[in-house]
Amino acid sequence: MHIAAVRQPQRCAGLLITNGIGYDSWPIPSVKVMRAAAPLIARLPAAALKPALGMLLARGHRTVAQAKEALDVHAGPYAEHGGGAAMARQVAALDVRDTLAVQDALPTLRVPARVVWGTADPFQKIAYSQRFARGLNTTVQRLEGGKHFIPEDHPEELAAAIHDLVAEVRARA
Repeated sequence: MHIAAVRQPQRCAGLLITNGIGYDSWPIPSVKVMRAAAPLIARLPAAALKPALGMLLARGHRTVAQAKEALDVHAGPYAEHGGGAAMARQVAALDVRDTLAVQDALPTLRVPARVVWGTADPFQKIAYSQRFARGLNTTVQRLEGGKHFIPEDHPEELAAAIHDLVAEVRARA
């Protein structure tokens, strides 16, 4: 979202970032491995891809039940669009140059912002939340023990932050 906000600031009234990729935080080690193995992954049928996807989701969720629910939702689109080939296309499309290109422009946004971050995210470390907060002139709302998938694992806390941000945006209008 911050890439879109920087590229089209006239369309951005406020910005909330939660455990998102940014700066040089991408690709994470597991994605680097998937890129190296892309020719093999591309040949995997959806049934063989699902356990690997499940392992990634399990690392980023607070509970096994939440990870299983996420797997049930996310595995379907991969199955519908070629299984491993879909995953290989997705991994190949992710490019750190996209986030690096906008990092210096974050302070120019001048919109209300929130950074909500799970402190136990194995993919996007807490240090990146602090970089986002500095760039957006805000603070970090830390979700102690929160992992990567904050919207799914901490919906109440995230909803409260969104409501707070919307109220600030409305107050400025």
